[in-house]
Amino acid sequence: MVVVNDYGEPLRAFVTKPKNATGRLPAILFVAWLSCATVELTDGNDSWTRMLRDVAEKTGAVVMRVEKPGVGDSEGIACADCDLEHELNGYRAALRMLKNRQDVDTTRIILFGASLGGSLAPMIGKGHSVKAYVSAVSVYKTWLEHMIDLERRRLVLSGKSQRETSVLMPEYIEFHTRYLLQALSPREVARAWPHLNDRWYDQPEHQYGRPARFYHQLQRQNFFQHWAEVTVPVLVIAGEYDWIMDLEDSQLLADELNSRRAGQVSRMVGKGMDHHWNSYTSASDAFVEKNGVYDSVTVAKMVDWMKQALR
Repeated sequence: MVVVNDYGEPLRAFVTKPKNATGRLPAILFVAWLSCATVELTDGNDSWTRMLRDVAEKTGAVVMRVEKPGVGDSEGIACADCDLEHELNGYRAALRMLKNRQDVDTTRIILFGASLGGSLAPMIGKGHSVKAYVSAVSVYKTWLEHMIDLERRRLVLSGKSQRETSVLMPEYIEFHTRYLLQALSPREVARAWPHLNDRWYDQPEHQYGRPARFYHQLQRQNFFQHWAEVTVPVLVIAGEYDWIMDLEDSQLLADELNSRRAGQVSRMVGKGMDHHWNSYTSASDAFVEKNGVYDSVTVAKMVDWMKQALR
């Protein structure tokens, strides 16, 4: 299946539906992670694939996943050069196409975002009637705060003491502040402020495989404001040992929305779960991904919530 975004780029979409199902069915649009990894369900046994397969097979819904531009069979700009607005356009086009399918009940659609996708979901659903949202292992504070929090967790879990970490953090804070608030590339920051050069450990014009301007656009987003415009039920999922996304973020979002509409947000914390739907016996094991086990319990609870929401 092909979704064409407003740039005229054909994007590969994957749609699954229950076997032997007839009539109009509830539907789920999956909003994916930050990276340029494919959303195709391969024969792999990694936990992201297992989670998506469980959602596709056990919710009783039509489930749509769409590749980013330049990923897999999707055409257009290379994913490594695709900025935030360009990517959002593809998801918005996918939602419109999903709602136009003859086998979809448009009154029963969930937007399910995971990792960064869980932050972007309300931006995609804006202006549409959506039954519910699921936001998993996501970020809700500003991107600058997220990166500063992440750097401290990374340093401590890598073996630095809190004392040593506090010595390093001012330079990390300065680097990310110049990079994100002044909208500079990492290369430009390192050139202008050489004392910060050692604080960068990714590519000079990219981070996590995406262009610097992607993060400049992320920094301009007020995720709490986007979520404040949502009036339907929301499930927020976090991992107890997710060192990439701050556990506190999910509680902040739940408290914020529930203070306006009591009971709007249900919060679920996967015991021992990391960012990748695996559970561990300790935070240190989760950081190095040692002896992880697929968190089928948390995924099953999420699937049950989805099924209830889609009734």
